[in-house]
Amino acid sequence: MMRTIFILFLIAIILGACRKDPGFQRVDLPLTLTIEEKLIASGNQLMLHFSTTKQYACSNYSLNTTSAVSNSGITIQFIDITIPEICLTSIGPASTTINAGQIRNGVYSIQMLIEQQTINGRIEITDQEIKTFIDPNAAVVITNPVIQRIPNNAVWGIVGYPDQAWSAAVQQFYDTLEAVGASSQVWASGNYFHFSVDNLGTITTPANTGYHYAQSYLYLFSGNAELLDTAVARFGRRYQDTLYVSLYDGKGRQLFSWR
Repeated sequence: MMRTIFILFLIAIILGACRKDPGFQRVDLPLTLTIEEKLIASGNQLMLHFSTTKQYACSNYSLNTTSAVSNSGITIQFIDITIPEICLTSIGPASTTINAGQIRNGVYSIQMLIEQQTINGRIEITDQEIKTFIDPNAAVVITNPVIQRIPNNAVWGIVGYPDQAWSAAVQQFYDTLEAVGASSQVWASGNYFHFSVDNLGTITTPANTGYHYAQSYLYLFSGNAELLDTAVARFGRRYQDTLYVSLYDGKGRQLFSWR
C-alpha cells in the first residue's frame, strides 16, 4: 500500500512539473526560415518552416501566424508565441510550418509582417532548384536560400550495418536495385533538403546516422515500384537485426527493412 502511495506521489510531482500556465508572449527575434519541397505523389507542396533562434524550456512553444496565399505569392503575419499548458520538458525553439501550396515554376512574392517590420522577398522556382531571396534585415535568416529539386523518379536512402564485414551484403542490395531499374548518374552538387550531394556529384552520408557503419545511396529509377518494396522487404528478412535499409523516393514513399 505504501509503495502504491509513493508511486502516485511521484507521478503527481512529475505531472505538476510539466504543467505550465498557458499564455502568450511577443515574438523573439531573429527567426530562421527553412524551405522544403514536400514530396507528394499528387503534387509537391512548398513548405515554409519558421523557428526562433531562442531556445525555450519547453520544446512545444509555437509561433502564431496568419497567412494568405495567392497565385502571385504569400503574406505571413507573425502574431505572438503560445506558451503551452503542458510542457514537453526538453529545450527547443518556438516554431510553425506554413503550407504555401502546390509547387509550380515561376516567381512568387513573399511578405513577412513582424511587429512593426515588413520584410519583402521572392521565391524563384524552376525545374532544377528553388531560390529564396529576402531584403536585408535583422529579423529573418534563411537557412537554405537554394535547394536543388528532386526528380520524382529518384530513389535514395541509407544502409546501416554493424561492421565492415557486411560491406559485401550492402553491395548486394545495390546490385539488386540496379537489376530492377535503378541507375547511377552524376548529380548537381548542393542541398536537396532530404539529402546533400558533394562536389563530385555523389550523395553524402550524414555524420550521425545511429549506426556503427552506414552508406547513403542515390539513384534514378525507371522500373516497377513494387520491385523496390520486394527488394527492401527481402533484405529485411534475410539480414534481420543486422542490415537496416531505408528507402525514399521522389513521390514521397518511405520503405524500411525492419517494418
